[in-house]
Amino acid sequence: MCLPGRSLGCSLVSWLAVILANEIKGGASTVGPHRAPLGLSADPGGLPLYIDGVAVGGVGVVADGIYGLDKIITNFDTDFDELIATSATRGYAAPLDIRADQITIVGKTARFSDSFVDELLSSLSDAQPIADTIAASDGNYVSVIGYYNSASQTKAGTTFGQPNSGVRPADATVFVDSDGASLDAFVFVDQSNVNRYPATAAADSPSGDALNALTASEVQIILNEAINLANESRAQIRVPAGTQARVTASVVDTNGTILGMGRTRDGPVFGADVSLQKARTATFFSGTGRTDGRAPAEILRGFPDTLYINSDLTLLDTPRPSFSRYALDAQLFLGDADALESTGAPVAFSDRAGGNLSRPHYPDGPTTGPPGPFSKPEGEWSVFSVGLQLDLVYNSLIQHVAFVAGITSVDVEQNCVGNTGLAQPPAVPFQTVGQVPNLANGIQIFPGSVPIYRGDVLVGGIGVSGDGVDQDDMISFLGLHRAGLRLNTGIHNAPPEIRADTLQIPGQSSRLRYVNCPQTPFIDNNDTEVCNGI
Repeated sequence: MCLPGRSLGCSLVSWLAVILANEIKGGASTVGPHRAPLGLSADPGGLPLYIDGVAVGGVGVVADGIYGLDKIITNFDTDFDELIATSATRGYAAPLDIRADQITIVGKTARFSDSFVDELLSSLSDAQPIADTIAASDGNYVSVIGYYNSASQTKAGTTFGQPNSGVRPADATVFVDSDGASLDAFVFVDQSNVNRYPATAAADSPSGDALNALTASEVQIILNEAINLANESRAQIRVPAGTQARVTASVVDTNGTILGMGRTRDGPVFGADVSLQKARTATFFSGTGRTDGRAPAEILRGFPDTLYINSDLTLLDTPRPSFSRYALDAQLFLGDADALESTGAPVAFSDRAGGNLSRPHYPDGPTTGPPGPFSKPEGEWSVFSVGLQLDLVYNSLIQHVAFVAGITSVDVEQNCVGNTGLAQPPAVPFQTVGQVPNLANGIQIFPGSVPIYRGDVLVGGIGVSGDGVDQDDMISFLGLHRAGLRLNTGIHNAPPEIRADTLQIPGQSSRLRYVNCPQTPFIDNNDTEVCNGI
C-alpha cells in the first residue's frame, strides 16, 4: 500500500498550504499543493479532465451510497458513479493514447474505465450549467471543513506550473548541469512566489561532528544530478516510449529535516511528499549504530501503541499494534538483538530493502515465506492494514476524519506519528506523544531512496518519486554517485560493506535488495547495468 504524504492531513507540504490559506476557518485558498482527505480511492467514479491534451483537473462522484472496490477486474461493470463521472468528462476526456490501459505494469495493462459515453442517456445538448442543475434538484453546495467553503461555490482553477499553482520553473542559474546548462527544473513556492525548499545547509552533527553535515552547495548538486539523470532516463509510466522520467527529488539530513527539493517538468504531484517520505525512511532505518542520537528501535519504542477504532470512535476490540513489537520482530527476523539499536553494527537501508521487510511474505512473490517484520501476518494483512507503515499514521488519519466530520474541533498536527487516538470520545482527546522529524510524514515502502554518507558517516538521505520504482531507485542511487564525483567532498552512497544486501538472514537464502536499476535506462544510448560496481 502506498500512502502518498500529500494525502495525509498531517503532511508537511499540504500543511503549509493550509497554514498559509487559513483554510480550516474557511479562508481564501492559496497556492498548492493541497491535501486530500484519505488518499487514493479504489471505488470507481473518478476520472481526469483534459483540455487540448493537458491535464487540468478531475471529477469524482459518489452517488450509489457504496464505497468499495472492483474485486473482479476481468469483466465490465455498470457503475452508477462512473457513468456520472463519464458524462462530466464529455469535451474534457483524457486522450486515448495516454490512458492507463496503454501503459504496461509488470506485463499487464490497467483498466481505465468500465463506462463509455455511448452508454449515457443524456447528450451534450441537454447539459445545463451546474448552478442551474443544483437549483433544479433542490441541491446545495456542501462545505467540507478544512477543504471547501460552500460560500465560494464554484471557482476557477489554476494553471499548473505557474506561481499561483504552487509550482513554477526554478531559477535557471541554480538548477544547472555540470556544464552550466539549465535543467528545466521546477520548485514549490509559497503565495509570495518564494521557493519553499531551497538548498539549505544541515544543522545536525553526524557522528557528533557538525563538520560532517551536508552543505547547501552539496544539497544543490545532489538535486541537480538527480534531476539531470531523470531528464536522461526513459520513463516507465509515460507514453510514448522514450518520454523522459518525471520526478520530484528531496534531500534531508539525519534528523529528517528538509534540506532541499526540486522537480522535473510535469512530475506527478504526489511525488512531493512521497519523495520526502522515501528520503526520511532510508535515513531513519540507516540510523542503526548511531551514537549521536536515538537509533530506530529506540524511536519506535517511544511511540504510543496504535488504537484501532470503530466507526463511532470507540476502541475496536482487538490487540493494539505495538511499535516495540515491530522493533523486536525485526531483531528476531534479522537474527540480531542489536539490529536497529545504537549498539548494533551500522547498516545502510534503502527504501527497497525496507520494503522487502514490509511485505506479507518474504521473499516477495512465493506465498510460503514468513511475513516481513514490518508487515501484518497472513490473515491480518490487507491493503487497508499493511503493518508498520499504516500503523504509524493511523490515528492521525482518524483524528483528521473526526475533525472534518465535526466530532472534534482540533485538526491533526503537522506530524503524522505519535498520535494516541481518540479512545473514549469526548473524554479522552487526541494527543501527540514523542514527535520526531525523522518520520514526520510517515514511512514509505516503495523503492526510490538511499542514505547519503560522507566517508563512513551517515549524513542524510535522498528520495525520488514520480516514475516507475526502478527509475526512482536509479535516479536516487546513480544521481548521488554522480553528485559525489562532481563534488569531490567525500559525499557518496553507503559503503558497499554496510549495505542491507550484505545481511545474512537466518533461515533465508534470499537477501534484501539494496537498489534495482533498469537494464537499459537511457533515452539516447544503450548503456546497460549502469548501477553495477557503484
